[in-house]
Amino acid sequence: MESRLSPGTYIACDNAPNSVTVSGHTDQMIRLIAELKKCDVFVKEIHSAGIAPHSPLVNGAAAKMLENIEAGSKNMSADRLKYSMF
Repeated sequence: MESRLSPGTYIACDNAPNSVTVSGHTDQMIRLIAELKKCDVFVKEIHSAGIAPHSPLVNGAAAKMLENIEAGSKNMSADRLKYSMF
């Protein structure tokens, strides 16, 4: 699969031996999806509200996200936090 990726697309999750999730810029993803379908590769597009999860494209938001999680967790009881976090 990696040989088919273009700049701006990334393997986001290695789900199983024959299943990966790919993430990236919308225009590159559209091209990749079309290429895979031409090769009869099963592709399921998942709409993610314009966010490329599990890719370097969200790295810029990581610090702010962690700051918000830490701020929110200070207002939670230990029992609730235990079951609220991943």
